Amino acid sequence: MKKSLTPIKKKAQTAIELAVFGAILIFVLGGIIQVTLGYNYQQNQTLRAMRLAMLQSFNYSAGIVPNPNGADGTASRNSASVLFVEDRLVAQSGKYAAIDRVPYVFSGGAIHTRNLFMPVEAGEDWNIPIFDVFINGKHFPFSTAALRSRNVAGALLFTKTPRGVSTWDEGCADCFDLDRDGNIDVPIAQRATFSWQWTPVALNEISLENNRNLLVDLDGDLKEERIVGKNGTVLQYFDPQEGDVDFTINENEEKPPSGVTTDISIFTFTKEGQVLEIDEGKLFGPDRQYVRQAQRSDQVDIVQRVFQLANDTNRFCDASGRPAARVDGLPNPVEACGSCFSPGNIARTCMNEGNLSLDPPRYPVIFVRSRILNKGGRKWVTDITDDDYVETNSGVAN
Repeated sequence: MKKSLTPIKKKAQTAIELAVFGAILIFVLGGIIQVTLGYNYQQNQTLRAMRLAMLQSFNYSAGIVPNPNGADGTASRNSASVLFVEDRLVAQSGKYAAIDRVPYVFSGGAIHTRNLFMPVEAGEDWNIPIFDVFINGKHFPFSTAALRSRNVAGALLFTKTPRGVSTWDEGCADCFDLDRDGNIDVPIAQRATFSWQWTPVALNEISLENNRNLLVDLDGDLKEERIVGKNGTVLQYFDPQEGDVDFTINENEEKPPSGVTTDISIFTFTKEGQVLEIDEGKLFGPDRQYVRQAQRSDQVDIVQRVFQLANDTNRFCDASGRPAARVDGLPNPVEACGSCFSPGNIARTCMNEGNLSLDPPRYPVIFVRSRILNKGGRKWVTDITDDDYVETNSGVAN
């Protein structure tokens, strides 16, 4: 007599339901754990960036970190800014992206008021502001300004004048040539509602003693520089556009913005290769059949990030095209200058100094290459003992 298959079907249905419920439960738990760990890491790194910014501002303004002239404290980090960029492996990070690493970007700022109003004078390069960037453990102290000098004999200088001051003059047509290209940009009928104008400044109207007309456009970039010294017709000035990075670039300028770009590359160098092993057999007992897959890595990942610079200040690569020994008193993180993709430099942090004489100009960049050891792996074990068929008393296969 043929037996019914209903009990077997009910058991199979129950097993499927349990399997589906278990898979959903594991998925939900895994998602909760992943999100929790991500938020925990993000909070820790944000607080770490803030604490480091506070430490940097205190150490430099209080003179704990000495400067070249031996003065008690510097102004370089009166207002300290810190940026962290770390490429980390997370659970299933490569499932929806091109790479297995996810960038975590954190910033922090702090102000220590001890030397907050200390003036920066001519020749005091150690007082220029510094922006501290940490990319996968590499420390880059980027300058955000520079001290320059210029002979302005015979030059016509301009300063920005806001409405309401005594030098405001709506009848000055040249004052409303905003881009100073010879064409008047603001018609006379609209000048009464305009908020600012250019005002010509003669050399004898500049006075450091009386703190008069110290913000002028000296180099014709339509941005004001701060004068810190005067010797006849030669003016020394503080220029926020001449540092390693320039945060005053706007959308109307044909210059790339300074900072970390979205480009990332990973070069993998294997040590004795990688191994993918798939075994099938009775691995854990005489009466069960298993398939085991094991993937092991023994490699070094070179994570390449690109940092766009505004100027080649010769701080990281000197005038002869070689890496400087130290930058801002710290070891230079740049290991090579030029030929950044040659076999000898492909694994090194390298600076391409650019060429501004080209059309379009090529601005300097630093290829930040971080060596990260990757010894991860994956392992799956699958029981296939009962995968072939189930035999009933009547001999019917299911």
